[in-house]
Amino acid sequence: ARIVREGEPRLVTRVDDAFLAEFAADDEHLVYLRTLGLSSFVGVPLRVAGHTIGVLSLASAESCRAFTHDTLQLALKIGGIAAFALE
Repeated sequence: ARIVREGEPRLVTRVDDAFLAEFAADDEHLVYLRTLGLSSFVGVPLRVAGHTIGVLSLASAESCRAFTHDTLQLALKIGGIAAFALE
């Protein structure tokens, strides 16, 4: 919701419980998110005509790969293409 609300991308190199709690819709959702074993997250807004219409979310889990600024830059490019295609 934060990415949609603020219209800003987000890079979380190490997912922790505070991030999961912020992301979860309710307690049941939080329990489920914990079972996924997420280690890193990137989310970028999909913007059309100045409005955020969705979010492209990427997550790393079992590989424990930490996303970097380069991952964020790639996600921004892919998100721009996806938003253009949805326009």
